Amino acid sequence: MPRFPAALTFGVWFSVALGQYCSLPDVNPEEFAATNFDYLVVGAGPGGLTVASRLSEDPNVAVGVLEAGGVHMIDEVITVPGFSGQALGDPKYDWAYSSVPQRFANNRSIPSFRGRMLGGSSAINGMAWGRPGARELDAWDQINNGAGSWGFDAMLPYFLKTETIQTEYISFLPGLDNPELLASFHGQENGTDGAVKASLNTFIDEAVPPYVRAMNEFGVRTNQDPQSGNTTGVWNTLMALDRDHGVRSEAGMAYCFAYGRPNLKILTSAFVRKIVFSHGAKGYDAAGLVFSMNGSDSQFSVNATREVIVSGGSVNTPALLEHSGIGDPEILRAAGVEPLVDLPGVGANLQEHPYVPSVFQLLPSLVTFDVLKNETTMAEQKAIYDNNGTGLLAATNPTLAFFTSRQIFSENVTQSLLSTFDSDVQSGGVADTRFTALNKAQFAIQRRWLEEDVVVSAEMLHRGGDSELKDNNRYMELLTGLMQPVSRGYVHINSSDPTGPPIINPNYFAASYDRQMVTEFLRFHRVLAAESELEGVIVKQIAPTVNITSDEDLLNYARDTVSAGAHITGSAAMAPKELGGVVDSKLRVHGVGRLRVVDCSIFPMQLALHPQALVYAIGEKAADLIKAAREA
Repeated sequence: MPRFPAALTFGVWFSVALGQYCSLPDVNPEEFAATNFDYLVVGAGPGGLTVASRLSEDPNVAVGVLEAGGVHMIDEVITVPGFSGQALGDPKYDWAYSSVPQRFANNRSIPSFRGRMLGGSSAINGMAWGRPGARELDAWDQINNGAGSWGFDAMLPYFLKTETIQTEYISFLPGLDNPELLASFHGQENGTDGAVKASLNTFIDEAVPPYVRAMNEFGVRTNQDPQSGNTTGVWNTLMALDRDHGVRSEAGMAYCFAYGRPNLKILTSAFVRKIVFSHGAKGYDAAGLVFSMNGSDSQFSVNATREVIVSGGSVNTPALLEHSGIGDPEILRAAGVEPLVDLPGVGANLQEHPYVPSVFQLLPSLVTFDVLKNETTMAEQKAIYDNNGTGLLAATNPTLAFFTSRQIFSENVTQSLLSTFDSDVQSGGVADTRFTALNKAQFAIQRRWLEEDVVVSAEMLHRGGDSELKDNNRYMELLTGLMQPVSRGYVHINSSDPTGPPIINPNYFAASYDRQMVTEFLRFHRVLAAESELEGVIVKQIAPTVNITSDEDLLNYARDTVSAGAHITGSAAMAPKELGGVVDSKLRVHGVGRLRVVDCSIFPMQLALHPQALVYAIGEKAADLIKAAREA
């Protein structure tokens, strides 16, 4: 894989990268449709591009990728770490989906960010790069009858295969008086030759050390090895950030070394309308795709002689399956689609991490990301970044904490939460969703975790700076997310028009357990700020205001402010068909030949993590599964 010359300035490197290394060969739809492909991949995100790259390593195999979005590798909104978040909700980069009005979140329609471009959501997310907890990933094997191939130990080689950890940038920072925050990654297992570059931040704002010590005071210890399968603790997360050049390391750029292969064709701005099937020995086999170019009514058909791999993500994958006739027959008929394969798990089991914030004003002397709100400082930092890809714009908010209930709540609160969990599960469902056999299997695992207090139940992100407050003050946001909610939702089509947005209903706060948890989070934020070292750097709490104290008022604040983690999963779950699964342990769609799903929709149950590193690893594993099937 080519290595970009480190001596180049950032601006010059952009031009070199585009023109010499990462240009996408021109492919027109007629040429693409006329190609005799072995494999067709839907979606050019982390899962899809990983699979396509690995399969096309064999020059005798023809691989085609269809991506609905465009190419934005040379776009500061995407590449500059300090501009992370600016693409969210912009239809140039994002599908700009929103949920249906959420009954338990004051009827708000909450955005569900999904990347629509080469690179997919890896190009618009917050860049956090980390592995899940071992017990959580091992539960995937439990759901799949002890298959033994999806646990942490089995997946570790794939995590290593996909990444290059830039350990040369990992060191203690001058002036940081809690160096344990920056664990030395030199001694642990790291990927050294993967496509995605990951590194630690080179800037930590001055509110972070007292925050870390405050969490330590409350029993949440600093974790010096969060990649080991034990994620509990407070730590500085790796970011998918190429520190050599100060840019986001997203799938579109990471896999550009493969774009020149004559046996790999990638067609962007191409919307896949449905999967085409042939009759096989055991029923339907995926045989190709029908697609149209954005803004055009013309439709094209393209064939795959071996397999179709769907990597559209947790919203678009179930929608494509349903538009192709795979799903719950009642839902399909209501949408005007002829049912072909009865698979009611499609679009069900949707899970998402809901996050609630507390905002504090800090001492004005602290150096945080808020300094970038000053026009002069921003101009200075932009000049530094444009010159050599460093400075504050090459940095992000990296500090987070994962913890169990008993680490931050009293025993009385923990027992109350356990009782509420039991009541929710026994109720049989939430809102308009009934719990399935798969959900019940998940809850049995979750309850053991809660009772034994062995698995992370919440994440708290420390975010320095607040772009919504335009004054020159300094701010800190504590954003806490529920990692294993009880609420389950769904995503389904509601018409036969494949270009229309699907119905997305995560059912935020539909479960009493979820509502009680977020209320307790908001109380903990307040206690942490008042009864720890943080008190010395906080001027006052901005939100929720001090007069919001009752459970009812705190919950109403949570309803008004809850946001999605953009970690939506589970809508094409990997589980036995009798439990309500959509794909088997080899990612093959139940009841359909030559069709697999490779994205975060296959998560059989939600995990306490930012999922992008796992999706890349799933892509690596899927490629091996597909190669093994070809050689069998």
